[in-house]
Amino acid sequence: CVLNGCCVGRETGAWWGVHLHDVRGTRKSRAPVQYLEMLWWLLGGVAFLLVWPTPLPSGGYALAVLAWYGVGRFLLEPMREQIDRVWGVAIDQLIAGLLAIACGSVLALRLWLR
Repeated sequence: CVLNGCCVGRETGAWWGVHLHDVRGTRKSRAPVQYLEMLWWLLGGVAFLLVWPTPLPSGGYALAVLAWYGVGRFLLEPMREQIDRVWGVAIDQLIAGLLAIACGSVLALRLWLR
């Protein structure tokens, strides 16, 4: 993403903006969404290593990773430059939120029924 500019962040004048290009090669100070997503996965990896000794039910780790991914995309999606909308709803953010809710709920249910 950083090299292609396909999921570049919105333009920003904030101090934390990074000069990145979009798919057309236009360089601007932008929200570093790609780097924030990498940081999100690094935090997830650390959390996974801390939780590793805890036995989860079958499929629990996959559900946890999918829920983590959904939460991250839900939070970061509004910072992207191009947001596809259907009837005024950011479709990527909606799907990410539903993924997080569904996977988190199934994981919680599996842990509760254990």
